[in-house]
Amino acid sequence: MASIGSLGSRYEKVRTPDLIFIDETHHALSNQYRVLYKAYPDAIFIGLTGTPWLLDGRGLCEAFEAMIDGPAPS
Repeated sequence: MASIGSLGSRYEKVRTPDLIFIDETHHALSNQYRVLYKAYPDAIFIGLTGTPWLLDGRGLCEAFEAMIDGPAPS
């Protein structure tokens, strides 16, 4: 397990993952994450966020294929 910041300088030292979970996925279009996607192009990426849209109204379809809504707070 690693944060995007600590992983960024260690891509060549980490065994290639099959599955990557990204927390706070609303940051997933930043340059740090674009490098991550290129470093592990065959990995499955699963993003978790409570904010599935960016401030400019764009969604995260550039990084993810589908969005699955979780339970609504009651």
